[in-house]
Amino acid sequence: MKLLVLNYEYPPLGGGAGFICKNIAEGLAVLGHDITVLTTYYDGTETTCIENGVRVIRLKSRRKDIFQSNVREMLSWMITARRFLKKHLQTEKYDLCFANFALPCGEVAYSMKEMYHLPYTIISHGHDIPWFFPEQMMWYHAACYHWIRKICMQSERNYVQSNEMLTNINAFLGGTTGKNKLIYNGWNRDKFFPDESKRAEKFTILFAGRLVLQKDPMTFLKAVEIARHKIPNLEVHIVGDGKMRPKMEEFVKKNGMESMFLFKNWLSKPEIIAEYQSASLTVMPSLAEGMSMALLEALACGQYVSM
Repeated sequence: MKLLVLNYEYPPLGGGAGFICKNIAEGLAVLGHDITVLTTYYDGTETTCIENGVRVIRLKSRRKDIFQSNVREMLSWMITARRFLKKHLQTEKYDLCFANFALPCGEVAYSMKEMYHLPYTIISHGHDIPWFFPEQMMWYHAACYHWIRKICMQSERNYVQSNEMLTNINAFLGGTTGKNKLIYNGWNRDKFFPDESKRAEKFTILFAGRLVLQKDPMTFLKAVEIARHKIPNLEVHIVGDGKMRPKMEEFVKKNGMESMFLFKNWLSKPEIIAEYQSASLTVMPSLAEGMSMALLEALACGQYVSM
């Protein structure tokens, strides 16, 4: 089959959802399918290239950060993607479109179905479907409620990754429609596995993820401030970045914990695997998750996980 994959964030952009998309695209390519991914350009990346058998087309938009996007940037990508596909689909014919997130990618897929009769499926990653994480997403979901519902109702299938997400989307679409399907996230066991020889001598706690409100890093730091008095030679590795990093660094400095903390920004997959394999404990204090890839990868590497 010839498949079109839409995702406004694709590695090196984004977090778990981007890597899920990449693994699916490359896995389908290995099976012999012709895969094209339409995503966002980022500084230093090629606009069009072949990555592990997948054609990746990157469109320039207002995207500024690797770790997160915002509504303005999503709208920018959506407009650019629709403009590009209006010409692209005149000569390129696909059997099916996989749209990651109902918005903005689902809207692009819906428009192309209207214009070119290209069927599409939605792959939800949690926060795109009402009412995920209402403390932060309520206004967005309320404003886009009917828009998102139209997109999901017109898709061939809506894929989610957890029982909670399935219950939520069934309720959102007015009961079980038969088109909402559950496929759990997973990991590559050839890459993620325990290696006891790499365990650090110090008791090392790992926090891996975006440094944003949803991941609740400040609660984690407050817990470390208490634990340091009970755990000698404690070391903490923060892997990731986000708008809460300055506040985190200020808290660490204020409480005299600079020598214990290493802020490592985003790491490559081999580097993060080494972090999982060497740490003593992975902590994930998230306020809301779809089905966390960081959690699955940590467990696959033999980590104890605290949530």
